[in-house]
Amino acid sequence: MRYGVVAEKLGHSFSPEIHAMIGDYDYELCELSRADFTRFMEKRDFLGINVTIPYKQDVIPYLDSIDDLASSIGAVNTIVNENGKLRGYNTDFGGMEMLIRHMGLSLSGKKVLILGSGGTSKTAKAVSEDLGASEIITVRRDNKNGAVTYEQAYEQHGDAQIIINTTPRGMFPNDSEMPADSSGREIDLSRFTRLEGLVDVIFNPIRTRLVLAAKERGIKAEGGLYMLVAQAVLAAEYFTGKKYGTELIDRIYAEMLKRKENRSPIAEEIRREIIRIEPSKAEGTIKAPPSKSDSHRLLICSALAKGESVIKGLSFSEDILATIDCLKALGSGIEISGNEAIVTGFDIKNTGETVLNCRESGSTLRFLIPIALLTGKKIVFTGSEKLFSRPLGIYEEICRDQDIVFEKTSRSLTVCGRLSPGKYRVRGDISSQFISGLLLALPLLGGKSEIDISEPFESAPYVSMTVKTLKKAGISVGHKRGLVYTVRGNQRYMPFDETVEGDFSNAAFFDALNLLGGNVKITGLSDDSLQGDKIYRQYFKMIKEGFPVLDLSGCPDLGPVCMAMAAAKNGASFTGIRRLRIKESDRIASMADELSKFGVKTEIEENKMTVFGGILHAPEETICGHNDHRIVMSLALLCTVTGGKINGYKAVSKSMPDFFERLADLGIKYETEELNNGMDK
Repeated sequence: MRYGVVAEKLGHSFSPEIHAMIGDYDYELCELSRADFTRFMEKRDFLGINVTIPYKQDVIPYLDSIDDLASSIGAVNTIVNENGKLRGYNTDFGGMEMLIRHMGLSLSGKKVLILGSGGTSKTAKAVSEDLGASEIITVRRDNKNGAVTYEQAYEQHGDAQIIINTTPRGMFPNDSEMPADSSGREIDLSRFTRLEGLVDVIFNPIRTRLVLAAKERGIKAEGGLYMLVAQAVLAAEYFTGKKYGTELIDRIYAEMLKRKENRSPIAEEIRREIIRIEPSKAEGTIKAPPSKSDSHRLLICSALAKGESVIKGLSFSEDILATIDCLKALGSGIEISGNEAIVTGFDIKNTGETVLNCRESGSTLRFLIPIALLTGKKIVFTGSEKLFSRPLGIYEEICRDQDIVFEKTSRSLTVCGRLSPGKYRVRGDISSQFISGLLLALPLLGGKSEIDISEPFESAPYVSMTVKTLKKAGISVGHKRGLVYTVRGNQRYMPFDETVEGDFSNAAFFDALNLLGGNVKITGLSDDSLQGDKIYRQYFKMIKEGFPVLDLSGCPDLGPVCMAMAAAKNGASFTGIRRLRIKESDRIASMADELSKFGVKTEIEENKMTVFGGILHAPEETICGHNDHRIVMSLALLCTVTGGKINGYKAVSKSMPDFFERLADLGIKYETEELNNGMDK
């Protein structure tokens, strides 16, 4: 074993998944009895390991040296073999401190109770001291070694403000448990009348019964997943000698949270988070968010180039993270620093069989299918059921015609075969992502290709964006006639440095606040941009002045925000809406349902929707976000007028994770609440 984690039991471990997202080294699980642990440490046949329960203190006698922090704590969880000499570190300290800061908890001047007395308890004590706790008490089943019992904690320390659980009670598969006293009585949080924060180092399940019990009482609480990820990244820095930074920690945490949420029966009790928005006016200046469309294209083109490219001004939404992870799985090297990505291209000929997790990103899936068909290898795309319910028929027809494997299930797609140069005929009234995907791949084939697009050509500006980005990477695309693109084969992508342009589709949400009585200035948008959603400015003016008929066929992403603004103003009719039904949600049905809660009437025809404007009423029931980022953001704008609550507000992470923080910067007031079993608290 080169790298891995050592413990007595490891059936619950997430560590291999986390380390796979950190670097290109193998990371193994190694379960050892105490006798086997002794032989393992004496043999020293590894480069770097993590050590967890119950060996964080037992491992110390086998080490040649310990860094000062681990020595002062008296527990080691990371060991590096330096030319046969074992040196120990404690990255749990940094991980726990980062978790507490991530939660927004302050320990300064607070009384802290630490449940448990093992190695992690020692780390918790050191962290509490470092963060300025005024008093730290260890609680265990008996009162040995200066600890107090649970009953003594109730009687003597009922004024504790922070609790940190370091016991394993509640860990999978025993996730029905909670920390308990010697007689088996579970901890009673109601006895701590000043409790304001609870940290549970258990990461599986994501939220233990203890965390849920704290949240039930309105106490800020979180499990140990963020700590696990942070300490793993810190350990990897010792393993590899590289510095990774908090950006990577946040990215991996977000991905692991998405993968592991709701896995256990206990997690089914997790309450869905909602946001309450107060009537408030927006005022100020805001920079347009980076364009997601531009980001996808720049990252893919740079990954196909031989050499190193730098992409600046990125925002790491769920969709962009999906593209980054898929490109890395194909062989690209991508290092994140702040809002920049340093991209090292991969050789498509050397790509082996792999799995590409597209999450819920239609752009990622549709752009990368033709790239996968350059490898000739078996490539499996995975993602949400909703993602694979969206049309892929264009590619299916191409694969059938070229005898390429194309096997689709409700949550995956497997392709195997090699794309051939030639003539491709594509309908223009479907997503332009199919055309862009072909344009990205065809230059790397061995001969000339043509894409003949039938009319009507919807979303044409986004194909123009792809051609523009290809040109930056040294790829030439021509026009034979108006709707025919010609692509020479045997071209080479060249590395480049570029800054992502501002995003008109997301800027529209902030500019819309001006229609609602706000005074918001948007910066960072280029009048020379080819983005089709630039038309929102014209559409907003028409909505403000009358009852317009607006065509959404070339800008479907503007549908929800334009419908919301029409509801707030004079109303409007929207044509070309067919593709809105196959987005993250059925956006036609979603908007009709939710606008009705504001007292707004709508009429829906096959390819037309009419929104009747008028006086907005404050919704009496919670607005549903339909797990759709653009639905949530559009309805949030209306709530700034009427007030209201939105369920599932975190769907904004798909495209703009900081959407509500940006609103707050403009003076919009909100607070978060929770739902339990679908009912308001």
